[in-house]
Amino acid sequence: MRLAWIVAAVACSAATAPIAPIANRPLPRTPGEPFVGLFDRGRTWTLPIEVASGHHGDQHVELDRVERAVAQCTVTAARTIDGAAVAAIACAAPFDELPPTGTWIATRDGVYRSHGEPPDDASSLAFATEGKPWLATPPAESSDSGNGEESDWERATIRFERGWCVRDNVGLDGDRHDETTCIERDGLVGGTTVRIGIDWKWTRAIYGAAPRDPRDYTRAAR
Repeated sequence: MRLAWIVAAVACSAATAPIAPIANRPLPRTPGEPFVGLFDRGRTWTLPIEVASGHHGDQHVELDRVERAVAQCTVTAARTIDGAAVAAIACAAPFDELPPTGTWIATRDGVYRSHGEPPDDASSLAFATEGKPWLATPPAESSDSGNGEESDWERATIRFERGWCVRDNVGLDGDRHDETTCIERDGLVGGTTVRIGIDWKWTRAIYGAAPRDPRDYTRAAR
């Protein structure tokens, strides 16, 4: 599982004093509204994180390990292309595989995300923004789901405090990957990610603030 190695690394980072974030500048109205903070180059979020791992016991879900530390994510690049805001966000090791890491794009239709390289011209922007946005503009609560022969998925858009969250629940060939990412005008708010393997071993990360996923039964681990 992608988060398994974090459990080992987080013990070291927990003992290290977090790097102080840069002073966040007042946000002007720019392309990227209503989530302009995501496209403010140099903007950094320092978020508490809890990483846990466990397995299924005979009677209940077992908690094997839990560690707490601080995750830091930064807008490393930002530009506009044809009126769209484009940014790259990177979370520092050992949390560089947290969901916010990747490319973020805001158009008048909404916010798009990918784990590939940011587009650098109108053609690659058009390719990156095909299909439905990750979060539509204006945002609205919604849910959608589907299933295949050995897979199922569900996506929900949820109002949360001053911003919005998108929750993805995906099952494939016996494995589960559930992920929630929350944003607001100033940028990242937090999220959760849970992976459950076909062997019933699980890992979970909770960073910043995010609503509880009703499917996440690992919270009952003891």
